[in-house]
Amino acid sequence: MSIGFVVDYCVARSELERGKKNNDENKFIMLKKNYSVIQDKYEKGEISEERYGDFMKRYRELEALYGFDY
Repeated sequence: MSIGFVVDYCVARSELERGKKNNDENKFIMLKKNYSVIQDKYEKGEISEERYGDFMKRYRELEALYGFDY
């Protein structure tokens, strides 16, 4: 485990104990559910390269926090 992971874990646990929801975790779940839909729309040209790039950037950031097998 990296130091960053441990810090993120402690912060998330602390927030959950205080009753705060982890919104980034929920966002990652939604992004992961919609990943294939976004990919298909991008390949069909229905989504601009800029919007797709923004989606992928956020997806990769959250994936780095929560892992591939979430």
